[in-house]
Amino acid sequence: MAFDEGLAQRLREIFAERDDVVEKKMFGGLAFMLSGNMCCGVVGEELMVRVGPDQYESALKQPYARKMDFTGKPLKGFVY
Repeated sequence: MAFDEGLAQRLREIFAERDDVVEKKMFGGLAFMLSGNMCCGVVGEELMVRVGPDQYESALKQPYARKMDFTGKPLKGFVY
Protein backbone atom coordinates (compact mmCIF):
# COMPACT_ATOMS: atom_id res chain seq x y z
CA MET A 1 0.00 0.00 0.00
CA ALA A 2 1.31 3.41 -0.91
CA PHE A 3 1.04 6.32 1.50
CA ASP A 4 0.30 9.98 0.92
CA GLU A 5 3.74 11.42 0.26
CA GLY A 6 2.47 14.99 0.66
CA LEU A 7 1.18 14.26 4.16
CA ALA A 8 4.42 12.48 5.01
CA GLN A 9 6.38 15.53 3.85
CA ARG A 10 4.30 17.81 6.08
CA LEU A 11 5.20 15.62 9.06
CA ARG A 12 8.87 15.62 8.04
CA GLU A 13 8.82 19.41 8.07
CA ILE A 14 7.23 19.49 11.54
CA PHE A 15 9.90 17.15 12.92
CA ALA A 16 12.82 18.57 10.89
CA GLU A 17 14.64 20.16 13.81
CA ARG A 18 14.32 17.16 16.12
CA ASP A 19 17.04 14.56 16.30
CA ASP A 20 14.94 12.05 18.27
CA VAL A 21 12.39 11.36 15.49
CA VAL A 22 13.02 8.77 12.78
CA GLU A 23 10.87 7.38 9.99
CA LYS A 24 10.10 3.70 9.70
CA LYS A 25 7.96 1.89 7.15
CA MET A 26 5.21 0.06 9.03
CA PHE A 27 1.63 -1.09 8.46
CA GLY A 28 2.04 -0.58 4.72
CA GLY A 29 2.59 3.08 5.49
CA LEU A 30 5.09 5.29 7.24
CA ALA A 31 5.51 5.70 11.00
CA PHE A 32 7.35 8.45 12.83
CA MET A 33 9.13 7.17 15.88
CA LEU A 34 9.84 9.53 18.79
CA SER A 35 12.62 8.16 20.98
CA GLY A 36 11.80 4.68 19.67
CA ASN A 37 8.01 4.89 20.16
CA MET A 38 5.51 5.48 17.37
CA CYS A 39 3.93 8.92 17.76
CA CYS A 40 2.19 9.30 14.41
CA GLY A 41 2.21 8.06 10.86
CA VAL A 42 0.61 7.96 7.47
CA VAL A 43 -1.51 5.00 6.40
CA GLY A 44 -2.80 5.40 2.87
CA GLU A 45 -4.10 8.95 2.79
CA GLU A 46 -4.76 9.17 6.52
CA LEU A 47 -2.89 10.64 9.45
CA MET A 48 -2.59 8.24 12.37
CA VAL A 49 -1.80 9.74 15.78
CA ARG A 50 -0.91 8.16 19.10
CA VAL A 51 -2.93 9.97 21.76
CA GLY A 52 -2.51 7.46 24.56
CA PRO A 53 -5.21 5.67 26.54
CA ASP A 54 -5.91 8.61 28.87
CA GLN A 55 -6.69 11.02 26.01
CA TYR A 56 -8.33 8.48 23.70
CA GLU A 57 -12.00 9.32 24.38
CA SER A 58 -11.30 13.04 24.29
CA ALA A 59 -9.44 12.72 20.98
CA LEU A 60 -12.35 10.85 19.43
CA LYS A 61 -14.57 13.86 20.12
CA GLN A 62 -12.43 16.06 17.87
CA PRO A 63 -13.74 16.88 14.37
CA TYR A 64 -12.91 14.14 11.82
CA ALA A 65 -11.18 11.90 14.39
CA ARG A 66 -12.12 8.24 14.50
CA LYS A 67 -10.84 4.97 15.90
CA MET A 68 -7.79 3.51 14.24
CA ASP A 69 -8.96 0.10 13.09
CA PHE A 70 -6.91 -0.98 10.09
CA THR A 71 -6.76 -4.54 11.44
CA GLY A 72 -10.53 -4.66 11.99
CA LYS A 73 -10.10 -4.15 15.74
CA PRO A 74 -9.67 -0.62 17.14
CA LEU A 75 -6.28 0.02 18.69
CA LYS A 76 -6.98 2.03 21.85
CA GLY A 77 -4.73 5.03 22.19
CA PHE A 78 -4.48 5.64 18.43
CA VAL A 79 -6.83 7.63 16.19
CA TYR A 80 -7.07 8.51 12.53
